Amino acid sequence: MLAAPTLARTGGVVASRANGLPMELKRIAIDEEENLTDIADYQWLVSEEASRWLVECAQSGEQSHRLQERLRKLISPERARLIVQQSELRQ
Repeated sequence: MLAAPTLARTGGVVASRANGLPMELKRIAIDEEENLTDIADYQWLVSEEASRWLVECAQSGEQSHRLQERLRKLISPERARLIVQQSELRQ
């Protein structure tokens, strides 16, 4: 029987252990809405790829919830959330 993954959070570091494998550490950030975001996603947000998504979002004129729904089919849900959030801040 496989053990359920376990998570422990301490000072911005998440340690996870699944199925007896060694602990994996990832840097995370927690925003005011209690969203856990990998630091790599924030680093991606300032990349050229993310910039293209931000330009597309600014030009689309879509409502935020529809935009996020569409983006989630194309990029990870967390990155879609960050792109929509950043687009809203830029308005």
